[in-house]
Amino acid sequence: MSMSGMPKLATADGMSSGISGRRRLSAHEQSAAKGTALMYLEALRAGYGLCQALKPNFIAAKILRHRIDGRATIFVRVLGGRHLLQAAVIFLAPRSACLHRTGAVVDLIHASTMLILALTDARRRKAALADAAAAVLLATAELLASTSQRHLPLQGKNNETV
Repeated sequence: MSMSGMPKLATADGMSSGISGRRRLSAHEQSAAKGTALMYLEALRAGYGLCQALKPNFIAAKILRHRIDGRATIFVRVLGGRHLLQAAVIFLAPRSACLHRTGAVVDLIHASTMLILALTDARRRKAALADAAAAVLLATAELLASTSQRHLPLQGKNNETV
């Protein structure tokens, strides 16, 4: 027990942690947590894409209280297919920082086209802005995934890249 009355716990690296009795995660546990988060990201993208492909009006009707027309329905289904393809490709190589960055670029291009649509078509503005927001969120998540510790080169004893 420490002087403050808080119990100290040993962490994975042998250090004591008196902060609320929580221990620090080991590097392996941190890597596993990040890997799980990356898998959830692609599962979320796949679910979003599946929803767009199978029920293109669902999100617009339930969340935006707006129905999309027949032409937009086709476009939303194509976008859903793109999300499914992107999720599948990244899921096959989740450690590839390049794939995550490429996915982020694709999402940002999509967001910019949705902003252009929102500025030029008042009927589709609400749906376009919502889709642009979703694309920016996914792009941000992909960029964060590309900079996670899992993508850094392995370091040897003398900080040499292995």
